[in-house]
Amino acid sequence: MKTSRHKKVLGLALGEKSLLAAEVAGGDRPQVKRLAELIYPSGVTLQQPKELGVALAAFLKENDLGAKVAVIGIPAKWLVVKQKEVPLVDQKTLINLLRLQAESEFSTELKDLVYEFADGKTAEGEGSRPVRNVLLLGTQQKYIDLAKELGEEAGLKIDSVVCSALALGRTTGLAMANQRHTAAQDVLVLSTGTGGSELTAQSGSAASAVKYMRPLEPRAPFVSELRRAVSTMPAVSSREIVVWDGTGLDITVLEEQVGMPVRSADLKQLGVDAAGFNGDGRRFATAVAIALAGLDEEGPRTDFLHSRLAPPAAQKIPRWAIGTGLAVVAMIALIVWALQFQGQLQDDLLTAQNNLAAKKTDIAAATDYVKTHADAINWRTGKPQFLACLRDVTAAIPEDNVTYATTLSIKEAPKPILSSAAAKAAAAAAGTQTRKLAGKLEAKTSMQQPDAPYQIANRMKQNPAFGGDARVTSTVNIPRQQQVQFTIEFTYDPTKAQ
Repeated sequence: MKTSRHKKVLGLALGEKSLLAAEVAGGDRPQVKRLAELIYPSGVTLQQPKELGVALAAFLKENDLGAKVAVIGIPAKWLVVKQKEVPLVDQKTLINLLRLQAESEFSTELKDLVYEFADGKTAEGEGSRPVRNVLLLGTQQKYIDLAKELGEEAGLKIDSVVCSALALGRTTGLAMANQRHTAAQDVLVLSTGTGGSELTAQSGSAASAVKYMRPLEPRAPFVSELRRAVSTMPAVSSREIVVWDGTGLDITVLEEQVGMPVRSADLKQLGVDAAGFNGDGRRFATAVAIALAGLDEEGPRTDFLHSRLAPPAAQKIPRWAIGTGLAVVAMIALIVWALQFQGQLQDDLLTAQNNLAAKKTDIAAATDYVKTHADAINWRTGKPQFLACLRDVTAAIPEDNVTYATTLSIKEAPKPILSSAAAKAAAAAAGTQTRKLAGKLEAKTSMQQPDAPYQIANRMKQNPAFGGDARVTSTVNIPRQQQVQFTIEFTYDPTKAQ
C-alpha cells in the first residue's frame, strides 16, 4: 500500500487573477474530493496576502474544502532558473556544490533569494564521463512570505511552497512512464490559462527546463512564442506535447502550428480517482499535482519553504574548539610585528588607488568610446553593410507561415591569396574598399514545400549584391515534425546593395 504523510492535502496554485484549489485524499489511488477556483475580489491582489487570506478562508468554507494541510504552488514567472551540469556525486556533496554556486549564478540586483534545485537526468559529459543535469532555481523571499501569510490567514497549515509548473511536469512524467511501463518518458508538458502558460521538459520525474509564457490570447503571438520555446528546449528522444487546458484549445490546430504531436490529458491520467471531474477538471491539473506532491511519503522534491540549499544552521562551539582558539590567538600574537610591514604596503596601495581615482573620469570616457565604436566599426564602413545583408536575406524568405530561419551567420569573407605586387595594390586600396561578406542561412520549412530552399536561393541570386552566389548545400527531411531542414551558403557584396 502506498503511504502518505497526510490523509488529505489541499493544493493551491496561485495565479495572477485567481487561484485553483484541489482537495485530494491519499491512498493506493489518491482520490480527488473537490475542485474550485477563487477569483480574487475586486481591488485585492497577491500583493495583499492578508486581505486575500480572509477571502480564501470564506471561499474554503463555502466550497466545503476541509483539508487543513496545504501545499502552495507559485508561478514560474517568479523564478530565475539556470541549467547546471555537475559531476555524479552523493547528495550531500551535490548540495554543498550547488550552495557555493548559487549566489554567483544570479544577478546581484535580485535581493534575498531563496535557492533550490530540481533533479535532472544523467547524461554523458566531456570525455564520456557521466554527469548530472539539474535546474538551479531562485525566488525572492517576499514570495515565500506572501504564500505563508496567505495560507496562515486562511487558517491553513502550510506544508510546502513549490513551483506549480515543476509539480505538474513531474507528476505527468511519472504517470506517463507508469502507463507505458518505462523507466522514463520524454515529454513536454504545457499548462494553459487566461493569466499565462507554463512549459516544462520532462524525462520521467526529471526536469530539464521550465519556462513561463504569455496567455493563450491573442493566439498568434502565443503560438510563435511556443514554437521558439520548443526549439530551445533540451533535446528529448520522443518529441510530444501533453496539454493541460480548460479553455477549449483546439489541439489539432495547435499540432499543425507547432509541427509536432500534441495531445490533451485528463485528470485520471495522473493516476488519481477523479470520477465526475474529467473534462472541465483538466484545468485544475496543476492544483491536483501540487496536492499529490504533499501526499507523497517523501514530500515535494523541490520545496522553497524547506530548501535543501538553505545555509546550514549555526552550530555551538565545542569545548575543544575553545582550547584550539586560544592557541591560535597566542600564535597570532607572535606575528603581530609582521602587520607593521603590511601596514606600509597598505599605505602604498592607498596612494596608488588615489592616483587611479584621479584618472577615473578619463578611463571611463575611454572605456565608453571603445564600447561605442568597437562593434559599430564592423557594422558600418560607409554603408551599414551587415544590416543591408540581413535585410536582403530576410526579403528572400517567403512569408508563408511555414518557412522560418533558425540560424543566420554573417562574417567578412576571407582575404584572397595574392601575389606580392597584387598584395601591395590591395593594401593601398584597403582604406576605400569594402570587404565582401560570407554567410550561412539555416532554416526549416514544411515537407509540403520541398522546393522552398531552391526558390529562396534563386530569389537571392536575382539580387546583384549576392552576385549569383547562393547555393543550397544541404536538405534534411524530419518526418516526425513534417519539416525539411536546409542550409544555404552565400557571399554578399555590400557595394552592390540596393
